[in-house]
Amino acid sequence: MDKAMKEIMEKELQFLRENIDRTDEKIIRLIGERFKYTKQIGLCKAKYGLPIRNAKREEELFARMGKLSKEEGLDDKMIKKIWKMIVRNVCMIHKSLRA
Repeated sequence: MDKAMKEIMEKELQFLRENIDRTDEKIIRLIGERFKYTKQIGLCKAKYGLPIRNAKREEELFARMGKLSKEEGLDDKMIKKIWKMIVRNVCMIHKSLRA
């Protein structure tokens, strides 16, 4: 690969990586926003003596995420693992709000 081609390649990769970095930042900010809402839900559940987990809601969430992941051409098993991890963390936060 000659020098000019290498420079073109590096610029293209840099552009793509900058887009990935911006996307990653958006993902983190959206996860932060989601956790703010889930904390409010945890406080509400604690206030009214509701259980931390809601199996029906979780099933609906996983089904919706599975559908969205397929629409986006993503591995639905990977997405389900990510959402299970998020739900686990939400439950831990909800438990800590009752302590």
